[in-house]
Order: sequence, then structure tokens, then C-alpha cells
Amino acid sequence: MSEAKFLNQDSISALFEKGTYFDEFSAFHLPGHPVPGMEGELIPYALQNDLFVLGVLVFSFLLMCFAFNKGRLLILHQIKDFFVERERDNLFLETGNEFRYQLFLILNSALLFGLILYALFLHSSQVFSLYPTWVPLSISILVCIIAYLLKMLLYSFVNWIFFDKVQRERWMEIYSLVISLQGVMLFFLACFIIFIDLSVDTSLIALSIILIIAKLLLFCKSFSIFFANLQGFLCNILYFCTLEMIPLLYLLKIITEVNKSWTFNF
Repeated sequence: MSEAKFLNQDSISALFEKGTYFDEFSAFHLPGHPVPGMEGELIPYALQNDLFVLGVLVFSFLLMCFAFNKGRLLILHQIKDFFVERERDNLFLETGNEFRYQLFLILNSALLFGLILYALFLHSSQVFSLYPTWVPLSISILVCIIAYLLKMLLYSFVNWIFFDKVQRERWMEIYSLVISLQGVMLFFLACFIIFIDLSVDTSLIALSIILIIAKLLLFCKSFSIFFANLQGFLCNILYFCTLEMIPLLYLLKIITEVNKSWTFNF
């Protein structure tokens, strides 16, 4: 019987240790032993390679397609009537069937807003996440959705106290239209940030332009619907800042703190 048959595992391992006959043959080194060579570079994290980020973007696109397909007639009528003050209600617009689908566009705008803020936070500094990326991203999106829903409830409550039914319905119609179209612009911005790797400064400028246009439209319409006289201009500023600008600033602050709590600099 050959001698090799009686070699145990320790004996076999000893043959491959440094200083033996097999030392110059790297192919014979057992796993765990250092092999000379250049260490490869780690592939940096990229949003376009994150399956969860891509999944959120695809879900947003499908949600917009579904909502626009079901509520396109309502949205087209809202766009036509945006710069026209109707003296009486449009019965077509009061059918709440299609308005239900427009709520999906409002949620989609909140979803994209959370995604963009998270992407900008990652681009603004070198951070290492304590958890998988989907955890802080999900929290950011959830915070934005809750904030949007709370703001709509706040609008409904304040308007119910101070204004009549026609004014309330007209305002919710305008608000839904502007936020829905804002979501479409945020979708394109999110695509540029994720796939083209748009710089943080350029992304912030683009995001600011989208938000400013949306806020200006809402400000003008709130003035024409609720305070259609020069005496009500200051009241409109107070109304708009209280229900629109201050919640937005608090939302940005909360998202920043949430992202910081999930990451640390290295």
C-alpha cells in the first residue's frame, strides 16, 4: 500500500506551507494563505446599480402611467380651467371617480421627492450607511408621503373653517393638479440624477426651480380663490406661508436629520 494513503490532513497542509517544495507554485497554496499580487479596487456605490432605487423609479413610472390613463380627462379639463375662474361648478369635475386616481399622482410626487432628497444627500458627502440602502431610502419616502397627506388634511381643516364649499373644492382641485404636474417634473429630475449622475449643485438648482414654480402657481391661485382683493394680499401671504412654506422647511429638516441618523462619515 502506498505511503500517500496514510497521510492525514495536517501532513498534507504542511506540504503547502511556506518554505516547502511547493512554495514557488502559487497554484498549490491552500485557501487562506496570502497570494502575492495587486489588490483589486472596490466598485463604488452607484444609484443606477441599486436594484431598490431602480425598483422605486419603475414603480413611479407605472403609477404615473396608470393614473394618467384613468384620470387624463379630468387632468386635461383642470389644465384648461387653470387660468379661468368658473362662476359655477363643472359637473364633470365633480365626479370623484377620476379624482381618486389623481391622488396616486400626489403620492407619486411625495415618493419622488423622498427619492431625490436621499440621492442628493448621498452625493453631497462621502458616507457609509449603517444599514442596507433600502432602509434609509424607505424611511425618507415614508416621511415625505406622511408629510404630504398631513398637509392635505391641514388644508382641508383650515379651509373648512374659513371658506365655503365652492372655494374649498376649487382649491383642492388646483392643489391636486399642481402637485401632480410637479411629480412629473420630479420624475425626470430623478432620472437625470440617477442615470446621468447630475452634480449636486445642478440638481439643487433644478429642484429649486421646480418647487418655486409650483409654489408660485399655488400662491397665485390661493389669492384668486380666497382673497380676490388687494386688502387680502397680506392674509394670503400669511395663509400660504403657514400651510405651505413652513411645512416644507420642516420636511427638509426632518429628512436631513433622518438621513444623518442612518449614516456616518468615514
